[in-house]
Amino acid sequence: EVPFLAVALNQPQRDYLQYLSQEGICINLGWYQDLTGDAIFQKTLDFMETPSLREGLLKRITSLIDKENPGGAVLKLLSS
Repeated sequence: EVPFLAVALNQPQRDYLQYLSQEGICINLGWYQDLTGDAIFQKTLDFMETPSLREGLLKRITSLIDKENPGGAVLKLLSS
C-alpha cells in the first residue's frame, strides 16, 4: 500500500495508468517518450510537498486492498 508515480512504456500500460490515475490510485507521469527531466522533477516535487495528495492516494489504495485477496480488488476495479 504505497502511493506511486508511474511511466507508461507501451500502449496497454498507457491506458491502464490513465485509468489508475483517474481512479486516484497513482500519479501518471505519462508516456515515456514525452517525459522530460523537468516534468519528472515537478511531479515528484508536487507529490512530496502535497500531503493531501499522498494521503488521498494512500486512502484510495487502502480502500481497494483486500488483505485476504490483494489481487481481487484490482481485478474487480479493472473489470467494472
